Amino acid sequence: MPSPQTKVVADTPIRRVLSTVERLIGQLDALDLDVIDGEFYWRACHPSVLPLVDELRLIRDSGAVRYLDDEEEDSDERAAILQNTPATRWRPFADEASWHAYQRYSEVCKAAERIIPDRMVGEMIDQDLVTMYPPDIAIVHINRPQLRVDYGVILVHTGAWRGVDVEHGIDRAADRVGLLRPAPETATTHLLTVEMWLERDGDRANRILNRKGEPLPRVPCVAVFMPFPLPPRGSVGREYDAVVRGLHEWHLQLPGAGASRQDKEVAIRTWGVALLLGAGRQFRQAMRLVCDKGRLSEVSQTRFGVDRQRIIARVPEARAFLMQRKRAA
Repeated sequence: MPSPQTKVVADTPIRRVLSTVERLIGQLDALDLDVIDGEFYWRACHPSVLPLVDELRLIRDSGAVRYLDDEEEDSDERAAILQNTPATRWRPFADEASWHAYQRYSEVCKAAERIIPDRMVGEMIDQDLVTMYPPDIAIVHINRPQLRVDYGVILVHTGAWRGVDVEHGIDRAADRVGLLRPAPETATTHLLTVEMWLERDGDRANRILNRKGEPLPRVPCVAVFMPFPLPPRGSVGREYDAVVRGLHEWHLQLPGAGASRQDKEVAIRTWGVALLLGAGRQFRQAMRLVCDKGRLSEVSQTRFGVDRQRIIARVPEARAFLMQRKRAA
């Protein structure tokens, strides 16, 4: 089966940066600093992963990978065909084309994971906007006396997440282990078991995720803790909006969540100018291009240097990209 083809668009580092500036300025009120940092870092600093992510999304959304469980119940005629042809080689896939599509998806996924972390690949496939530090999502098992209890856990690191994003995260976690979530409740009685709190201890957050010896999650974060069976679809998201964002406003305590519109404009301008400097532009030209594209105010090189150090303090991984200076060819 020929692999799905991605659309190739003429691209350059400068065009990529300026289009990111224009796109983020256009939806500034819906963003926080974590999203702004993530959009520049994962997309503009790692452009080679973009066509791979596009192809993965295309394969997934095309339905090219079909499993036998997805097919209608086999008829006697189909069962006879399967017994007398090489088609059985493709189980659990529905046919040879599905097997080839799956192989292609696996190859492309491995190539993408050599560029960015594996969980970030999934985030970029699923999300229109990507955060610098995506949520931690896990299914954990806790052994208690004569009882084994399973929980779904989500640690939210960005104030931009709303209830609909939490619901999407629960669905992703359930899909990973083949769980089905109940449909939205239609009965007259509503029952929901879920815990939410603001977590400030990185070591405890790692224990919640049942991780040992791994880097600590970024804190503070909002923890969402759900015992199995998972709550009906839609119920946790409603509680998240009401409790986390409404009653307690914990989302405002997440890193960068309380940034003003001006803070976010500064972040976009600084990322854009720094990346254009890395692409070989001189400071004045880079500042003019970015500010014209984003309708932003220009600042001095000294002020820019201070702003750049703030981004590096917030996103240490970006230093190599933001401090790079290349001479134009």
